[in-house]
Amino acid sequence: MRQVLVTRQKSQSTELVRLLEKEGFQVFSLPLIETSPTGAEIPASEYDVAVFTSPVAVSSFAPNFGKVKFRYTVAVGTKTAKKLGEYGITPDGIPDEFSAEGLIRMFSEIDVKGMTVLSPGAEKRAGDLCGYLAERGAIVDKISTYKTSPVIYEKGFVDKYLKDNGIDIITLTAPSAAESLLSQTENLKSVTLVSIGKTTWQYLKERGHDSVYPQVQTIEGMTELIANLYKGV
Repeated sequence: MRQVLVTRQKSQSTELVRLLEKEGFQVFSLPLIETSPTGAEIPASEYDVAVFTSPVAVSSFAPNFGKVKFRYTVAVGTKTAKKLGEYGITPDGIPDEFSAEGLIRMFSEIDVKGMTVLSPGAEKRAGDLCGYLAERGAIVDKISTYKTSPVIYEKGFVDKYLKDNGIDIITLTAPSAAESLLSQTENLKSVTLVSIGKTTWQYLKERGHDSVYPQVQTIEGMTELIANLYKGV
């Protein structure tokens, strides 16, 4: 049996753990990041488009639904769309690739000059959608509604945890999780790194670490990829 490590924060790891266990893997959970709201004050306003890049972006912005209005909504990924649905909002668009690159491709087909765009989300974000839209003449409000921080363990703890539990596979669902992992480990040669998508894969690649990512960039896609990699092993 292969041992898989899930690095998401505890409140977001349940579904991925369940999917992996269903495929017969022994799953361990060691949160490497945590999110918290910034408490940003957002005035009543109106926008042409609101772009939500994750379920956390939706939930952290949720107290402002109704006060802040927008004509169209874009969601990155099916999980983000589902979270919006919990607040009675059906997205008007979902990019074909669940990433900043997918968003840029989506907006490249639209004349955005003069368009007002709301982009609530993390303080640090992969890609530069807001810069791209601004360069093309859109009026963009990039609002930090939550922040992501690394969970720091005692020096040497993560390496010992990986060794003691015989971890074969580490799942990483954001560049911030990859950053936290690399800052707390010295030897990853014996494990397979599985990224949720191209953005996290690129982050690791630029730092000299190979990983794989699924064609469908979701936790279901990750699970299917891992199951296929180790089928019959």
